[in-house]
Amino acid sequence: MNRIALIILTFVLSTFAICTSCEKMENLESKLIDGLTLDNYPRGDGSASTLPLNVVIACELLGISHEPYQAIEDDLWGIKPNLSNKTNKKFEDKIKSTGTHEKSCIFAAWNLRR
Repeated sequence: MNRIALIILTFVLSTFAICTSCEKMENLESKLIDGLTLDNYPRGDGSASTLPLNVVIACELLGISHEPYQAIEDDLWGIKPNLSNKTNKKFEDKIKSTGTHEKSCIFAAWNLRR
């Protein structure tokens, strides 16, 4: 009897927790920082595995649109900012991946696709 009561109590509490945590999230828009530009954005360099995250963070903070892409030579996926060639070079100088892996810079694939 105690086992059945425990199962029912667990089910009721789980259902309550799930239903009350499903609130609508408010304002998921990007938060820009006043005065932050590509010129004064801090330089970043890290592992190749963190490059997509670094690109997304920079794009969101700078208000730059971005999209996922698949590298030509393998199954790696990355994030590509939608920028002109001149601005893209400046972006690449700020967000780098000299890396810890053999394929250290996913940016190389961008130049092949242009």
